[in-house]
Amino acid sequence: MIEEAILNLMMEMATLSFVIPVVFIAVWKMRVRDRLVPVFIGMGAYLVFGELFRSVPDTLFLAVHHPLSQLLSKNVWLLTLYTALTVSLLHGISRYLSFRFIMKEKDSVNAAVSFGLGFGCMECIFSLAIPNLQRYSFGLMVHQKQAETLLQSVDASTAATYQDLIRELSATSRMDLLLDGVWQCAFLFLQAALAVFFYYAVRKTETKAEQTRMILVSMGLQALVLYLDAFAKAGIVPQIVVVGSAVILTVGMVQTAYRYYKKMSTDVETEETRQNGWKYANKRFTGREKEKPEDTDLQNPQ
Repeated sequence: MIEEAILNLMMEMATLSFVIPVVFIAVWKMRVRDRLVPVFIGMGAYLVFGELFRSVPDTLFLAVHHPLSQLLSKNVWLLTLYTALTVSLLHGISRYLSFRFIMKEKDSVNAAVSFGLGFGCMECIFSLAIPNLQRYSFGLMVHQKQAETLLQSVDASTAATYQDLIRELSATSRMDLLLDGVWQCAFLFLQAALAVFFYYAVRKTETKAEQTRMILVSMGLQALVLYLDAFAKAGIVPQIVVVGSAVILTVGMVQTAYRYYKKMSTDVETEETRQNGWKYANKRFTGREKEKPEDTDLQNPQ
């Protein structure tokens, strides 16, 4: 039997999964007063590479008769590693293509953060909100004792899948749902940090080797955070330890990204100040700068 409180918490988590990313985006927009175009580009990038193309490697390597599929199905460590690497690779490709081609005219680190927030917003919706809504709908049927009718109306294999889902929902605790929310909230900040890293790699690095190193390190860090989930699936450490470790890694990456952000913001301000200084100096040198009223009054006293 699934507790009603668990079902209510699922709905609350699903609602917050929509609300919290939108609030972060709204606060960021008010902070930088920038357009929402990079946010929408980030959303589109996730839809294409995080959802649409996500099935491509699974179709190639996780087919029923593929040797890799049989190997991964028996080893949680390899399966989690495969998931972490493919997700990091697809996300990395989406960021690189976005900053290299789609966002060429938006040469601003603020636009990169907006892109990351849009990317993370869609990830939060597809990874937390929609699954919670689906589990809530099915759990409500179980709670109202409508699942038996559903199980009788489907074939044996589908009924077995539904029974596994019922057992999973029955074993779900409030702590599990809250930890899922913390995990996904951390990934919202992680996506913003990774966007800053990729923006620096694509726009600010001077050599191809430096750019490649920066991109590989960024994708490797994302894969590492994702791979932590294998320790919980293998039963080695509790889920709270895994989520705590992911949060710590995310905080460190956000702090590093903030240093890059401040450096690039300072460079832009310095360049603007320098150009304005040269413009003013040129006007003074050519005599096009008008004298100030107080200077004229001092030179020609009445």
